[in-house]
Amino acid sequence: MYMTLRRCLGNQRRRMTDELAGLWLHNLKPQNNRGRRDADVLQGEYVASQMKAELELLKSEGWDLGDRAYSTAIAAVAGYGNSEVAQQFFDDMVDSGKKPGPKVFISLLFAYSHDRKDREGERFFSTLNKFQLMYPDYPPSDAFVASVIHGLCKQNRFELALEAANAFKRKGVLLSIRVYNMLIAACEDMTDASRLLEEMKEEAVSLDVVSYGSLFKVCSKTLDTVEAERLMRELKASGLELTVKEWTGYLTVFKAAGCHEKVVAIWDEMIANNIEPNSIAYGALIKSHCDAMETTRDPAYGKRAIAVFKDAMDSECVTSSRLVTVMMELYSKQRNAAAAEELFTYASSRKLVDGYCKKYYSLATGKQIR
Repeated sequence: MYMTLRRCLGNQRRRMTDELAGLWLHNLKPQNNRGRRDADVLQGEYVASQMKAELELLKSEGWDLGDRAYSTAIAAVAGYGNSEVAQQFFDDMVDSGKKPGPKVFISLLFAYSHDRKDREGERFFSTLNKFQLMYPDYPPSDAFVASVIHGLCKQNRFELALEAANAFKRKGVLLSIRVYNMLIAACEDMTDASRLLEEMKEEAVSLDVVSYGSLFKVCSKTLDTVEAERLMRELKASGLELTVKEWTGYLTVFKAAGCHEKVVAIWDEMIANNIEPNSIAYGALIKSHCDAMETTRDPAYGKRAIAVFKDAMDSECVTSSRLVTVMMELYSKQRNAAAAEELFTYASSRKLVDGYCKKYYSLATGKQIR
């Protein structure tokens, strides 16, 4: 890959700048690597090895590597939680006599925010302290703060996210509604969420429609349908425009609580309000039908689940392997080999087949696949 760039430049070493190196590395890295799951460990290792090789080639050719190149390389591996490689890139920059700029520190912080091995946040906060000592007057942008908090919340590290948020506040940073919404969504119960809501009032930060979606997520964890209904009444009275995300969040609370009839009622109300369902909403309704079939042993619920799934296919809303797996599990219970074969072909063409899907496909058809 690097030789392609060299052929484009020829021997014009004067153009071999940090800016150009950064652009080159940016074009090489995957563009959807934020918050990747453990399933992508192999891809993460590939990206790390690719970035290492490219940096070595660029250095051997005498490129003037600096903030742009190193921050790009670190950011490329950050989303995979590969903080060791990110730290290697950082140390390499320091060893070369370059002073890491804010962008480099921000990329390294993002890497540690995704590192599940750094459970206590020791390395994360060590890096944050170094950054603040070196750049005491640097005002962290909302994008930077949100990126760090988001990374910690996505890794189910709520306490560490709260510590980080408080560290930013001590530096005079005013947390935005976006950051508060991330923290609320990560709460395990309404006690923690209520504390954050109280803090928002003190800071004069008003709830937006996303805030309610975050609160519905908490209700789903606690199965608090009463609070969910109260929040929906409050949301409707607020004048805020409800989107499919809020409707889906509300519906998911009752799906989690096993309130099938309420799930159907919310779905009907959503459709009546001209809200187009997304893949998550379809998945929640389908799973609710499947759960109802399991509980009542009434095959009619299974037929309804199939009808909803076909509607989702027609609407191009089958975009997750989870939804496919739910249906494949249903077909395995029905011993519906023909439907399982059709679904497997459909899912394979869209790269939506995971290990669970293969397992239920085998149960439905009697065929073993690797």
